[in-house]
Amino acid sequence: MSLNIKLFVSCHKPGVCVPSNPLLVPIQVGTHLAQKRLPMMLHDDEGDGISEKNSSYCELTGQYWAWKNVDADYYGFFHYRRYFNFSDIEYPIHHEPFIFGEVVFDRNDEESLRKIAFDEKSMREVIESHDFIAPVPIATPDGASVYEQYRLSSGQHIEDLDTVLSIVKDVYPEIWPSALKYMSQIALYACNMFVMKRNLFEQYSNFLFDVLGRHERLCDTSHYSAVERRVSGYLGERLCGVYLTYLYDCGYRGHDLQRVYFRDTSMMRPEVL
Repeated sequence: MSLNIKLFVSCHKPGVCVPSNPLLVPIQVGTHLAQKRLPMMLHDDEGDGISEKNSSYCELTGQYWAWKNVDADYYGFFHYRRYFNFSDIEYPIHHEPFIFGEVVFDRNDEESLRKIAFDEKSMREVIESHDFIAPVPIATPDGASVYEQYRLSSGQHIEDLDTVLSIVKDVYPEIWPSALKYMSQIALYACNMFVMKRNLFEQYSNFLFDVLGRHERLCDTSHYSAVERRVSGYLGERLCGVYLTYLYDCGYRGHDLQRVYFRDTSMMRPEVL
């Protein structure tokens, strides 16, 4: 019997083309705050969820929903324009604003998907032979550490990361050495993307949402701008890197894959109009 693999694709706007693939599960994140419910996908405001916190948690409201409402053997999380390269080919990466260390294709058409082996058989072979899949860590600008990169980033407050690290040190001492290690390195796990076996995903989600919840209770973000209010998503991205480092440190079988960015993911493209 095939293992139940669910790779959630976070969506937030209409007209997005999600490839036909039995492993992909499109989900509208932030549905509670949206003006329109997107058709033909799941919604993070049904069942046990935190959809109303999407302005702070970003795509993590989709992860929370999957954690609380879905049964699977493997859980994975992509964005509507970001997937993993499951092929054996290492493609050149780009560094542009909002496209940081990713393979870039013009569109997510069949030809591009073939190049990254984005088909059920190839994807299953990679996923099922590992405990978890992580994005290839990308070197930070100017050789800054992960900690310094957060401090220097526009719209982010280092006090929030300091609070989160203090929580990890006090509440999760077994993870603290990996947190120190990750914060001092110069390569970043980006975009809250990963695939994990069920037990690892449940442990990670317990850790992630507990730490973020404690941060919420300790820090006043009411004066933050709209960009700054995405703080839980920003912190979650760093905690994801901490936990992936922890999994490697514990000896779990992990595998890093390139992130792939598609410039055009519209359902109605100019060439088919």
